[in-house]
Amino acid sequence: MASKQWARLSEDVYCGLRRGAWYKVIFAGHDLVVVDVARERLLIPRDVLEFVDVRPALWTVVSHTRESVSFPPHRGKRFAVCPNCRLRQVPIGRPSRLRCHRCNGLFEVDWKDPIIVSGTRQVSRLIAS
Repeated sequence: MASKQWARLSEDVYCGLRRGAWYKVIFAGHDLVVVDVARERLLIPRDVLEFVDVRPALWTVVSHTRESVSFPPHRGKRFAVCPNCRLRQVPIGRPSRLRCHRCNGLFEVDWKDPIIVSGTRQVSRLIAS
C-alpha cells in the first residue's frame, strides 16, 4: 500500500530517526512502518510515530534534559529541526522564523509544541530491503 504520509517520533526513543524531523512513509503496516531516511529504508514500530498527510513547513523545537552525544551540552538545551533538510540549528532567542544554514529555507518556528528529550530508550532498528 503506497502512502503519501509523513511521520516523526512521538516518543523519546532511539531508532535512527532525528527527534523533530519528518520522514516520508514508504509503507505503513499494522505494527511496523517503513520510512525513508536519506534513501535508506528503516523499519520502525508504528506506536512510536505520529503521522500527518502533508509535510509540515515549520521548524520543530526540541528541548533536551540530558546530555546528548550528537548534540553537545555547550550548544544549549534546545535546538530547532529544519522542516526541509532536517538540519539541527540553535535558535537565538525565540524568533518567529528561522533561515536554515544548510538549505537556505525560511520557515516559521513551532514554539507551541516542543519535543522534550529525556530518558531515551532503545527501540530495535531494522533496515528494510
